[in-house]
Amino acid sequence: MDATRKALAANLAELRKSENLTQAEFAARLNYSDKAVSKWERGDSLPDVVMLKTIADMYHLRVDDLLTENGVQDAAGTEWHDEQVKQKVLVVALWVSIAWIVAALVFFYSQYTAGKMLWMAFVWAVPASFLIIVWFVLRWGERRLLCAAASGLVWSILISCYFQYFKYNFWMIFFVGIPVQIALIIGSKIREYPHRRWR
Repeated sequence: MDATRKALAANLAELRKSENLTQAEFAARLNYSDKAVSKWERGDSLPDVVMLKTIADMYHLRVDDLLTENGVQDAAGTEWHDEQVKQKVLVVALWVSIAWIVAALVFFYSQYTAGKMLWMAFVWAVPASFLIIVWFVLRWGERRLLCAAASGLVWSILISCYFQYFKYNFWMIFFVGIPVQIALIIGSKIREYPHRRWR
């Protein structure tokens, strides 16, 4: 119980200070007295359950975050990480959409200038998309995604080559993908144990 009281006191003080509020200003938001807030932050008393829920909702937290040591910091870190992931996904999606816009431009330009439609532009947009994803994965150091992104790149290149040279019945090219895929899987497993030494 003492640990919970202590954690709550620290978390309430941290929330207040994060907005540069005095105890009186924080108390005014909650329709409480600054003496009550002071007691909460010292751990001399606890807010009731309804007030805990009100404070948690005000800061988009769970009540459990308020009652856990470093709960506010951990919740803020999780929220920041989720926002960072969303931003990364949006950046990758923007660049991938640019690759498809270029493919569409090539397709329409070929129709009006050469008199034939280069539908292969859309086929090659797939490996271009995976190449963009691999580049961003390497740049951001997301090693967990590297095997999947690189696998998509390899197989999409092989499929694109197959369609490009379809008339030559070039199906044996897919055999190249098998050892490459095995190498990618083994490489990803080796990266999982960076601190182990070979004996």
